[in-house]
Amino acid sequence: GGLEKIYAYAKLIGDPQNTVLVRVFLDIPSTDAEVLDVRGVSNVDIQDLSTLGSEGDIKKLLPYVETAKNSSFQLLPMLNLSLKKKSLTEEVEKNLSYEDIVSNGDVIKEFRKLPVIPTLLRRVLLYLEKEGVFTEGSVKSIYGDLVKKLYPVLLDLVNDKARKKKKVVVVFGADVNGKFLYPLEIKAFREFAIGKMKDVIKTEYRDEVCPLCGRWGTSHRLSDILKFATLDKPGFAPFFNKSLAGIYICEKCYLKLKRAMDYIDRYLSIGGFGDLTLWVIPEIVGYHDRNYTEKILRMLKRIIAEEKAKEDQKKGKKKIKTSEEREKRLWQRFAEVDASVVFHMLFVKKQNNAVQVKLMIHDIPPSRMARIANLYKNVVSKWAWLDRSHSSGEINLDVLIADIWKFFVYDLNTSSTRDNSYLVQNALQVIGNLLEKEKLPADKIKSAYMSVVGSSSKQDFIRFITDRAMLLSEMAYALNKNEGEVQGI
Repeated sequence: GGLEKIYAYAKLIGDPQNTVLVRVFLDIPSTDAEVLDVRGVSNVDIQDLSTLGSEGDIKKLLPYVETAKNSSFQLLPMLNLSLKKKSLTEEVEKNLSYEDIVSNGDVIKEFRKLPVIPTLLRRVLLYLEKEGVFTEGSVKSIYGDLVKKLYPVLLDLVNDKARKKKKVVVVFGADVNGKFLYPLEIKAFREFAIGKMKDVIKTEYRDEVCPLCGRWGTSHRLSDILKFATLDKPGFAPFFNKSLAGIYICEKCYLKLKRAMDYIDRYLSIGGFGDLTLWVIPEIVGYHDRNYTEKILRMLKRIIAEEKAKEDQKKGKKKIKTSEEREKRLWQRFAEVDASVVFHMLFVKKQNNAVQVKLMIHDIPPSRMARIANLYKNVVSKWAWLDRSHSSGEINLDVLIADIWKFFVYDLNTSSTRDNSYLVQNALQVIGNLLEKEKLPADKIKSAYMSVVGSSSKQDFIRFITDRAMLLSEMAYALNKNEGEVQGI
């Protein structure tokens, strides 16, 4: 159970392709001991994080968990380092003794940059000794070995052109016949991490039924995971009855939801809408086994990852600010997914630790997306003689979504997103209606057009916005007619 909690909260310690591990092999006679009697440092080596296997394998071996703000130490004996050749050389030349580091706090202030070994001693090794993971005096006894074997490896690393720009993580483990045992493979480290999870997960047992699974006994607020499930939202029961004090769920459901939300946030989230993020949540319709579900998730993860990679390549890894900058194949690829899948989509705004849901769209079948794309293709083809902006390239769902966003929100005068929540909300309403089989609000297209044209004197901009207004109005007519709800423009 303890490890399950750690894995539920685990994040990657770094990008596998751009992170290097510096592994410190500790000489520990018994790795099954309750308290570790560390005799020395037998070896230090360098390992690329990617060699540990898949992201799942990395999380199993080295789960990174964000601890409470008042905690000075991560759950496992590892630490991110920022290495600079000049400051590292200065540290080596200082030749600090163990007593300098432990008894003289001012010695740290003499450095222009936080020194490596004093930081490792204070934040990792001495902390573990104080917590009873190491026997008393262990850190002092291995200090000479650590200095002798760690510094040369770090100096080689900062001189390695292929690796010097990569993130560096120092991790302490055990040497078992030349094999490196990772922290969770060592009993004392594992028990320490499980015990410390209580500082990460705040529980409050309540004698009531979990509303998600029906089990008796709840312990976690739903809003700890779904940040928007707060007392001020009319969609939640506590809004009407404050005595409910929030929605509570059982620990098993909490851990499942935690893993699911972390997966969505990492693999199924899309930028490109100003300061909003789009979460794409698939639902499998009908009976299918677990292998089929995993196949769909892998496919969606691959689609989004490929599009993000294209963005990074196209923009030199700069942040994508507008939907027009994305490769125009993402939404269209959703439209081509298996018919047994429907999508739920949420446009959310993240701010500090809060999450605001700006738009939630339910039950979008791929067939709906494909039909919308075909309708817009016909509209653009019909007006090709007037609109030159779509004269080349494929017309698909991505083009339509980008046109809506640009029309309402994107300001060509400043090449940026207009900071106007009303305009953003109008754009989201049109996108939501488009995908949810609702009629398109032509009145919002008209008012947006009049507002934008009336505030600009640039002819190119007026031509652009006029073309978009014409295309979107035609699309509204075609779609509303198709839905059996003809609306005049």
